[in-house]
Amino acid sequence: MVLSKNRKQLTTLKNLLGENIYNDVIHVFAGERVVFPKCPDHLEKEGRNKRIRQEAGQGASIQDLMQKYDLSKSQIYKILEQAL
Repeated sequence: MVLSKNRKQLTTLKNLLGENIYNDVIHVFAGERVVFPKCPDHLEKEGRNKRIRQEAGQGASIQDLMQKYDLSKSQIYKILEQAL
């Protein structure tokens, strides 16, 4: 039997989560399209970037932000440009 790509993905998800959690997930998200980010820490980065923009707006220097978040100057500027 040849499985569709979706069926293969669901089978993999079921194997990873176990039957009970898989069934809960299917129940909650039935009919929805769920897209998983390629980068597992995507949501954490969004929160970090929001904090950086807030702190910059409150007067934090680029140098302070670089040190606090261990990022380069260009990374800080890219994050700040996202707010524009």
